[in-house]
Amino acid sequence: MTTSPPRQPRAQVSRSTSVPDAGRSSCTRASATAVSRHDGDGRRVHTGVHERTSGSGSILTAIFGSLAAAEYVIWEDATTPGPSVTVPDGGVAQLALS
Repeated sequence: MTTSPPRQPRAQVSRSTSVPDAGRSSCTRASATAVSRHDGDGRRVHTGVHERTSGSGSILTAIFGSLAAAEYVIWEDATTPGPSVTVPDGGVAQLALS
């Protein structure tokens, strides 16, 4: 009988900003954004930015699925670290930018 290795806890980060404010962050239409662990080796996880529309307006969102629980930095561009976010074990962290 073989056993599988223990499953690592996973979580998600959702980053959003309203469309009128998009020029103040790296979230813009048809772009991507990245995160990396504070305690990691500098490798970044990238994802696309998508516009979401609701009755109250539009926001730009970037969702990072399946991140291990840890503290992450969200990168503004290739060289500029942005805000930090704590991803909880098995939970969702959300960061709203203005």
